[in-house]
Amino acid sequence: MNKKPKPTHRRGEPAVCLSISEAAEELGHTRETIARRIARANLEPAGVRRGYAVYRLRDLLAIERTYGLGEQDPDSMPPFERQAHFKAESERQRVNANRARLLQADDAHGEWSRVVREIDAHLELLPAAIAAVTDSAAALERVEERVADLRKRLRAERPAQANDGD
Repeated sequence: MNKKPKPTHRRGEPAVCLSISEAAEELGHTRETIARRIARANLEPAGVRRGYAVYRLRDLLAIERTYGLGEQDPDSMPPFERQAHFKAESERQRVNANRARLLQADDAHGEWSRVVREIDAHLELLPAAIAAVTDSAAALERVEERVADLRKRLRAERPAQANDGD
């Protein structure tokens, strides 16, 4: 009758041990996932209960911290999983870069709209300022025409979202 002693904590208290099924239920994974992680970590059973291997909760939690968050060493993955990992990571980085570019474009459109509004406001005052310093009606009329044409072109170039507020 060579029985293996029950696993204990350092303080001499009995350790909490779970079977693969119990660990799967507690950690929210399938039995296969837990068994695969135990095998990958080379975890030895702490004992046997009703004919099934049981593992210390502390060891199972260490495995969960290592493998549970999906943060694995890509070099230890099988080739197909490694390819999928790098493809997904590459796609995530591409999406984040595009998202950052879109935010920058919105900022640029807003700034361009502000600049165009300011130029437009100054162009509106230009004919009156020129009329105050010259008596030439022909020159004033040409300036007014050119300013009106320039203001029209500036308004046409403003970003669509900036035109909504005017």
